[in-house]
Amino acid sequence: MKLALYVTLLTLLTISPAHGIITRHDVDDKECQELGARYAASVAYIGGCMSTLVEPGWLLTAAHCMRGEGVGLETALHLEVPYQVEQTFVHPDSDIALVQLKNPVRNGKPIALYNQKNELGRNVVFVGNGVFGNGCDGLAGEDGNLRGARNTVIEATQYNLVFLFDKPETATNLEGISGPGDSGGPALMEIDGLLYVAGVSAYQKGNGFEEGHYGVSEYYSRVSTHYPWLREVIDNSKPDQTPED
Repeated sequence: MKLALYVTLLTLLTISPAHGIITRHDVDDKECQELGARYAASVAYIGGCMSTLVEPGWLLTAAHCMRGEGVGLETALHLEVPYQVEQTFVHPDSDIALVQLKNPVRNGKPIALYNQKNELGRNVVFVGNGVFGNGCDGLAGEDGNLRGARNTVIEATQYNLVFLFDKPETATNLEGISGPGDSGGPALMEIDGLLYVAGVSAYQKGNGFEEGHYGVSEYYSRVSTHYPWLREVIDNSKPDQTPED
């Protein structure tokens, strides 16, 4: 990535990081919580952000979650169980990172990294437990409940998958985006019955709208582009892990 583009990316991250799940105003919140609960065993929390379990001892998250004063990176939480962090790996040019745990996660459901370049037009599921809200009223509050939302890839750049928070007239049945609390969370894609993580929550553009309202754009770091780097890190850094008691 060229330096100018990287600087622009960092500026966007500073202005509007992507964090919690904001959904349609005309959908029962219970449906969103039920969708999120399906993936509870596949996500974890670290540094105030979301992450995805991609192997028993590895978490995928956003690079900007690994930076900043006071960011706690010693422990990750999965299904309320803490796991000690062995080390972190931050991509030098993109908003994507890996966290290696000292021991593999118990009762987890790892999700495969997506490595194909055919994401455009595909449906995804976002998962998060940060600030919730809806497209009409915007941000509402935080209750710690895991929620899910659906969206569609409208653009696939070299480094990002792009989504738009559509109004109900043109939206998916559980349309939503991220909001404060879930940077690093996954864009999950199901193909032929298999589940993959295709993107990592990175940042938003307001497009003239307030955060959390219909019309904003969502940007997720594109896993397929970074797949060679991700696999190299994981394959060359595997410790002799044994499950924690």
